[in-house]
Amino acid sequence: MRTTKLLPIIWLSTLFLANCSDGSSSFSLLADSDSFQQTSGTVNSKVDILWVIDNSGSMESSQTNLTNNFSSFISGFVSKNLDYKMAFTTTDAYRALPGYLNKPVCAEFRDRVLDLSCNNVSGYSASGYKILTPTVPGAGFIENVFSHNATVGIWGNGNERGMQSMHTALTHSINTQYNFLRDDSFFAVIFVSDEVDSSTAAPGFSGSTVQSYVNFLDNLTNSTGPLRRYSANAITIMDTTCLNQLNTSFGGRSLGTQYTSLAGLTDGLSTSLCGNFATDLEKIADGILSLATQFYLSRIPIEASIVVSVNGVDVPKKSTNPLGDGGWEYIAASNSIKFSGSSYIPPKDAVVNVDYDPVAYGQ
Repeated sequence: MRTTKLLPIIWLSTLFLANCSDGSSSFSLLADSDSFQQTSGTVNSKVDILWVIDNSGSMESSQTNLTNNFSSFISGFVSKNLDYKMAFTTTDAYRALPGYLNKPVCAEFRDRVLDLSCNNVSGYSASGYKILTPTVPGAGFIENVFSHNATVGIWGNGNERGMQSMHTALTHSINTQYNFLRDDSFFAVIFVSDEVDSSTAAPGFSGSTVQSYVNFLDNLTNSTGPLRRYSANAITIMDTTCLNQLNTSFGGRSLGTQYTSLAGLTDGLSTSLCGNFATDLEKIADGILSLATQFYLSRIPIEASIVVSVNGVDVPKKSTNPLGDGGWEYIAASNSIKFSGSSYIPPKDAVVNVDYDPVAYGQ
């Protein structure tokens, strides 16, 4: 909800006359204020996350690292009480398409381990949860389901196509029954792979392969540029040091430059498959939460005049915060306030006030 401090008529007239006398086209206004409540009714608190996990033969240790450190990722969503959904697919979901295996189950959101032909692998049961949400009973149970679903196995195809598999999983009719991606949510995709992405361009979109998937995601979420309501993120091999480290135990790996390029074009984060999974998963979660809880102002502010509070407590500006652990920042391209740092990202139902002086009349 927006609250505006109205100008007295006499004062407004004085400003207008003074403005006309010098021929300028705008004049200063009294302070304005935007007030938001972090609920689904006024500001989005919904986040939908698709994990695209490499299920080729070299990924066993990386899948284990991911599941062992999931608590670092989910803690921010739990503490902020956000409405999240998580689904899982693999880098060979594209094999559901004609011209490949042409088997729809390859694209279905994963809750069990499938082999190269997308048949059940003996000894691995289904979790029964295609979509992970806060309603899954108990925090420990949520972590167990994530561990089960994210352990996608190592029997997948060696021709990893993460971006093409993302597209297939999100558009294939076999997944429409799960109502995964919501119209009013922030969407995040997280790629976890130790290989180059071999995807072809997104169907129906021109440009380079990576740009075609930016175009696809823009179209899917009905958002673009500064108003983009999604991000792509990558946990992959980012340098030769990591490449050499992993190739000592399993050869044939390569840099995941396509994934990092997609992340860079969509304000997402890229972290190393050789890094600290606990720390890096927390960074990715904070990045998603920061973008998801962006607040768009109704007027263009004088940046130096902005004062931000959450539930009545002033929040420091990120660039001048002596603690260096985040705060708010003004994003001119989208005329919005974005928060970073787990201590400052507003929880669900928080009241966020942004006080500022507008730049000029009509802006």
